[in-house]
Amino acid sequence: MVRVRAEWFDSILRDRLRIARESVSPIHVISIGSGLDARWLRIATRPANLKFTEVEEPDVLDLKSDMIAESRFGDAWADVEKVALTEPEWPGAASDSKSTIVLLEGVSTRLGGRGLRIVLERLRRQVPTADVLCDVPGFLTNPSGSSLGGTSWEPMSMDGPANIRRTELARLGWRVVEERVLVGRPDLRLTYNATRCPGMEPMRLLHLRAA
Repeated sequence: MVRVRAEWFDSILRDRLRIARESVSPIHVISIGSGLDARWLRIATRPANLKFTEVEEPDVLDLKSDMIAESRFGDAWADVEKVALTEPEWPGAASDSKSTIVLLEGVSTRLGGRGLRIVLERLRRQVPTADVLCDVPGFLTNPSGSSLGGTSWEPMSMDGPANIRRTELARLGWRVVEERVLVGRPDLRLTYNATRCPGMEPMRLLHLRAA
């Protein structure tokens, strides 16, 4: 599921980069809380007019830089703008580009519902013309109440990120351009009930734009 989520983020980003390359217009990608992810590297045929910014905890950026510095990817990493900020200070990156994409992959899991709301509020003020891609976890139920699947989306907790509905996104100043739901998988357990492979909760993928 993590790979499917990453491919959804990448596919939208590739489309926007293709448009920027063809129109020779600048594009700014801001990746917040991406950890050790290397999206800045795996984006094929990056246009010369691309600015890529990573916003992350100082310790994480230091570790990432140390790991990459002596590798053959050091030059590509050197082209990435680094913004070292602790989580309460996120997003912390402004953009003057008319074409800006903000990536919040996995951020909802790190910050929870309240933290994600704060980030979305700040983004609406700091980069009002940006497209925002994010994911939020939750679970699905069918009409009988089973958690095995269905069409009803339920939050994991009242303050959880999955409890952010379209009406609240509208209140925060965002409209949903695209929404996908990934169905979760249960734990894989051994005969004596030990977990062999942990499962994953369902996930909403949201493409947001200013309302």
